[in-house]
Amino acid sequence: MGTALGMAACERGQTVRFFTVTGLVVRLTEAHKAGTLERAFMELQRTDLIILDEWGVRL
Repeated sequence: MGTALGMAACERGQTVRFFTVTGLVVRLTEAHKAGTLERAFMELQRTDLIILDEWGVRL
């Protein structure tokens, strides 16, 4: 469903970013350690739609 929503937004010319929840947390953590967290947030703010996948925990 997330992919379909993302594709529809792209067809309308919107900027879409797709992340797994874990991937986004890792990316932001690394940006914080590198001192570039503000830049990472600014990139996300320029995005029209952020799709987060894999919210659940796999056992």
